[in-house]
Amino acid sequence: MSDFLPDEIVVEILLRLPTKSLIKFRSVSKSWNSLITSPNFINTHLTHSLTSNTYINSYDNLPLMIVTQYGSTFYNETENCKLFLDSEDSFDEYKALEFPIKSYYNHFFWAIEYAKGLFCLFKKDRFFLWNPSIRKSMAMPEPMIKTPARYHGFGFDPRTNDYKVVRIVDFHRNKLFNEEPTTHIEVYSLNAGSWKILSGANNSFPDEIAIAFFGRFTSYLEGAIHFPAYMKISKDPLILSFDLSDEVFQTMLLPDGIFGLETMVITSVFGGLLSLLCYEFTPVYNSCSIWIMKEYGVVDSLYKQLTVDLSGGITRVLGMRNNGHVLLNVKRASDWVLSSYDPSDQQIKNLGTHATECTKVFDTYEENLILLNKPNYAFSRWGVSGRKRKDR
Repeated sequence: MSDFLPDEIVVEILLRLPTKSLIKFRSVSKSWNSLITSPNFINTHLTHSLTSNTYINSYDNLPLMIVTQYGSTFYNETENCKLFLDSEDSFDEYKALEFPIKSYYNHFFWAIEYAKGLFCLFKKDRFFLWNPSIRKSMAMPEPMIKTPARYHGFGFDPRTNDYKVVRIVDFHRNKLFNEEPTTHIEVYSLNAGSWKILSGANNSFPDEIAIAFFGRFTSYLEGAIHFPAYMKISKDPLILSFDLSDEVFQTMLLPDGIFGLETMVITSVFGGLLSLLCYEFTPVYNSCSIWIMKEYGVVDSLYKQLTVDLSGGITRVLGMRNNGHVLLNVKRASDWVLSSYDPSDQQIKNLGTHATECTKVFDTYEENLILLNKPNYAFSRWGVSGRKRKDR
């Protein structure tokens, strides 16, 4: 591998290099290409990136990632992913990433979640993984359960260095025969390359709890996928989490009295902390409070960061900036713009970035080599069918 250094030293050096450099170094020699694209090197590089003390673990130094999807045009060309360097005084575009899919009106993909360098894209129970840092994407096999899933999530299993997708499928029985609805859980593992139906997860899914929304507002953190949920009878909001290592569901009951019966609660992640966006309905959504969980899993550590008045065209609260300002989606005439709200003087500043109705902030951007050894998936113009192609 080198005439001057032992092979094991070269490997240790390469493991500490950023993704962009490793992609270039594949052309040095056949042996280097074989090493860098090997599953063992890819997984070891991921492990080293997750455990090192370099910039990759500092949320303050990582670019903020914003995805805009599904505009109002018939042939949609607005899907993109942009990275921003967020400092105390500025919010500057760092890089634009080429989104691998261009949707057709009413046939669009959702970027449902981002975890440790990978996006999970979804359309009509078809799932795709996309690593923007190496411009690779792959299609997952079709799920085993053919019934459409009402809820799904995506995240990273830190115990096995695996990426997983969970589908929650509800089967509604015939009421005439007093048949109770049943829930089936299906999980895809990137390491295994296949789906499996989890009987244990079915047993851990609480019958007295209902998940809010239709699979678009999950969040990944600490090896678990978090769903906004509520008690079926009392309507009290809570967080339902799916542990990706143990593959079971757990609940986080929220403190009594801090949310009303008409509060819409959405889970999110700001600065590496589990957060809640709480929209108050009276009789329209007129405010949104941001709650931060300082210590993961400890509901008593929840505190209200601030409350945003949703008047003046504000359609959604998107995230928190490093300087404490709030990212907003604001409707201006027939368009949306990304804006920043300063809670100290309650002023809203247009950041000069185009948004869409479905703009979403995915917190911080990380890079790795996952999918480098997989065949690339060539999406068609409609985002419906595709073919595998050789890596270039």
